[in-house]
Amino acid sequence: MLTDDREYRARFSTTGPINDALAYRFSAEGVAYNGNVKNCYTGNYLNGYDNQAARWKLSLQPSDTLELLPSMDYSKQKTDNGVRVLRADSSAIALNPAAVGQVGASGAVGQQTGITGGASNEEVNVDLEPYADTSAWGLSVQADKTFGEYTLISLTAYRGWEQETDRDNDETPLPFSLMQIENRDTKWFTQEFRLASPLGGKYDYVLGAYYYFSDIFDRSGDDRTQSNAPNLYVYNLAKNTIESQNQAIFVQLNWHLDDQLTLFGGLRCLQDNVDACISRVSFRANNRFLGDGAVTNISIAPVDNSADDDVLVGKVGGKYRFNEQVMA
Repeated sequence: MLTDDREYRARFSTTGPINDALAYRFSAEGVAYNGNVKNCYTGNYLNGYDNQAARWKLSLQPSDTLELLPSMDYSKQKTDNGVRVLRADSSAIALNPAAVGQVGASGAVGQQTGITGGASNEEVNVDLEPYADTSAWGLSVQADKTFGEYTLISLTAYRGWEQETDRDNDETPLPFSLMQIENRDTKWFTQEFRLASPLGGKYDYVLGAYYYFSDIFDRSGDDRTQSNAPNLYVYNLAKNTIESQNQAIFVQLNWHLDDQLTLFGGLRCLQDNVDACISRVSFRANNRFLGDGAVTNISIAPVDNSADDDVLVGKVGGKYRFNEQVMA
């Protein structure tokens, strides 16, 4: 599909049986937009995006007692959204005085960028174009295995998510803002087992176990002249890591007093563990164009911390079926 604002979009989907024991579904899509703001510094258009995604799923029954449902997905997004467009008289907007002193330039944004601000302005002049690149993927498998009248269910999933970003904090062609990043890398893994008893009797129950793990890595920082302290140049790069684990075992019992009234109760025993590490490489320097250029190290050595918690939670309740459509 092509729109009148230069956006392109395409979708594809297919599904069907392969044989008596195997069926599939696959879908994919892509969308792209060139953007509506021109960067006079590079000639590129900004505020656009380029996204793709795909998903695949199977239904597999290798025997009468085993069913498998694997699935996989992947997506990727690239965007240069977030550039700030001047909507006011740019000749009256003053630049950061440290940036001005660094290049010996005039203090008016309009004179430095060559851009006249206004409601209809769709141009910028920046030396560092903003971007955000994001990718995500996942794998999962559900397996249902019957043993006589009992059913064992396994749910396994592994996911990842990554993002890298940067932008020009001063929105000019001046070397005032050299870096403004926010990068993350996250992984998750979960596993659950459930054993379900036969249905149709006076009692039925579910026994289960659950495990969760996540690993989050964050790297963020900036490299710039401070707008609130014009004689200072600052560099910051923080690195943070958080690992989380959760284990649980659980049980739920249903007691069917008659065809309409059911009482239920359950217990869940949980254990949580979190480990974290933070650090920062950082220094500040007097602007060498306006001061003595003295450097002060304000880094933070790695700091580790952890926490654990164990808890037992329970629930009790009941439900009453008035008819096929109403239950309380």
